[in-house]
Amino acid sequence: PNSDIVTIVISYVIMFGYIVLFIGKVPSYKHFCFDILVRSKLFIGFFGVLIVILSVLTSIGFACYYGEHLTLIIVEVLPFLVLAVGVDNIFILVHSVEEEMYAHIEEPRYKIVGLALSKVAPSITLTAMSETAAFFLGAISPMPAVRAFSLFAGQAIFFDYLLQISVFVAILSIDVARQQAKRPELCCCVKLKSPDSLKPSLSVNDEGVACDPYDVINEGLIRTFVRRFYSPFLLFAPVKLCVMIVFAGTFLISIYAAIHLPIGLDQSLSVPKDSYVITYFKALNDYVHVGSPVYFVIQGDYNYSTEQGTNKICTQTGCDDSSIISQIDDYVHIPDYSRIATNPSSWVDTYIDWLNPNSPCCKYHPDNHTKFCPYSDVNASSCIPCLQEGTTRPTPEEFTKYVSWFLSDIPGTTDTSCTKGGHAAYYHAVDLNKDNSINSSYFMAYHTILRDSVDFTDGLRKARKISENLTLTLNQSNVTVFPYSVFYVYYEQYLDIPHKTIITLSVSIASVFLMTFLLIGFKLWSTILVTLTVVMFLIDMMGLMYVWGISLNALSLVNLCASIGISVEFVSHIVRWFAYSDAPTREDRAHDALVNMGSSVFSGITLTKFFGILVLAFSKSQIFEVFYFRMYLGIVVIGASHGLIFLPVLLSYIGPRRAKDNPLSIKESGVGE
Repeated sequence: PNSDIVTIVISYVIMFGYIVLFIGKVPSYKHFCFDILVRSKLFIGFFGVLIVILSVLTSIGFACYYGEHLTLIIVEVLPFLVLAVGVDNIFILVHSVEEEMYAHIEEPRYKIVGLALSKVAPSITLTAMSETAAFFLGAISPMPAVRAFSLFAGQAIFFDYLLQISVFVAILSIDVARQQAKRPELCCCVKLKSPDSLKPSLSVNDEGVACDPYDVINEGLIRTFVRRFYSPFLLFAPVKLCVMIVFAGTFLISIYAAIHLPIGLDQSLSVPKDSYVITYFKALNDYVHVGSPVYFVIQGDYNYSTEQGTNKICTQTGCDDSSIISQIDDYVHIPDYSRIATNPSSWVDTYIDWLNPNSPCCKYHPDNHTKFCPYSDVNASSCIPCLQEGTTRPTPEEFTKYVSWFLSDIPGTTDTSCTKGGHAAYYHAVDLNKDNSINSSYFMAYHTILRDSVDFTDGLRKARKISENLTLTLNQSNVTVFPYSVFYVYYEQYLDIPHKTIITLSVSIASVFLMTFLLIGFKLWSTILVTLTVVMFLIDMMGLMYVWGISLNALSLVNLCASIGISVEFVSHIVRWFAYSDAPTREDRAHDALVNMGSSVFSGITLTKFFGILVLAFSKSQIFEVFYFRMYLGIVVIGASHGLIFLPVLLSYIGPRRAKDNPLSIKESGVGE
């Protein structure tokens, strides 16, 4: 509905507005006017958002150029994913450049930007390449929706990365020059006087560099809070133990929930909450006694005309006890298992009755044995029965000759007329060849009431199982029985979606493992910790889906694929900073990573997405509420909890050893030379 379009637009406007307004530092109260004019980052935030939009549009353009079709799922999910990934990198770049600028305020801008990139560019490259590889490999999924989304997402993240390390870095460099020249962002032609807030406020060395970057007054509220309060509390021994117990227990419970995750997409979710169609669906469930018709189709070179061929189908005297129709009749007695509610209609049995010489149905004109004489013919009393008196079964030639008459005979409504005519009930049930032989035919029954996706999927699964048994009964290599119902085309995807989900997510996680191992410097233990946290995040997301009533389908699987990319952003930056930190102990290195990267991740992904997602709660569409508001909120909350709570604690216990080659402490003289 149009109201949901407005809701989505408001959601993205809030996220974009947050980025533009809060990507820079909070102005100090002492020099508020100068900070708001010179240190603001409105244009930086604007260009950051613009780069995200351009990367999405570029991906769509490339994909459409080589023949991929743009779908509604892609339009709805792709901007959310690229915004999460892109904004995180933007915040990390801006915060790193600001830190270096205020630590080396008098240095040339190329040196400041170079120092910042030496610290964070490898981490950004690691996450971007891991996510790109994960999505491109996820494109091998047999599900069209997942395949298309993975292709679009992989391209969008790659283009976003290229634009960020080239165009956005260049824009940052220009902004550094502007700030060093003390020029306002909105009026660069004016040069202001510099207050003391642009210089280190505490102890500095002989070169004018702050001894401790944490002591610079320009640190920022979130980072200050993380350094002074959050990190010491989280890494307090009793708190760490509680964190490990809670996350381990949640993970085990989520494994059980993931195994029992409901499958399918309830059709009532496709309409707004206040739609009259909801009442219609409820009435169907309450008052209708049977479900959709199901057709068991015999396909192949099956000979119905022989006695043996007829006996394997019919239910009359002389027919096989385990004939096709008899077996379906038996399944009617166990409807809770078979999902079959009514006895099937059998054109073969009706045809045999129609051929009975004692009935007024099958007759031919005495002067033309090839001309059918229906009961309504004025000369019907003088017409000759097709079969001789006392004959109960036709010969193969007679079976083939008269079947077309049977299918064209319109049934009567009185006892003296022919009520067995097959035109009304079976005209479309039998496909005849030109020589009157039968190419294929079906036998129709009805499903039981199928109320939700689980019922519909189970009905399809049981119908296929029944058809397999019927095929074995016919026992001919070139003859098969398959079921058909109008809803099968919608629910066939759910028969093997658990298998497809496992394959798709496993391939994506394996690619994250491989790319992380290559780009983090062949550090196996760091790679294992990244992969472990991503897997825990994914399982906990499925646990949340179970608790919140979100079923597994193409929509939720696309969101799960997107969540892998977002979880890498929550995890990889922190692990890499921890691996290369110079702090002496694991706890100190976890604290260092949490302060330097955790604060940027929190402000970049968590806050940006959180406020925008809350708006989706007001959507009238149930699909938006369930698969976007609930799942997006879960991705942000669970991702932040794993990246900012569980991971630092895990690293403080079993984090990798400190790397010998530490790019985080690169010498200043090595930049730009």
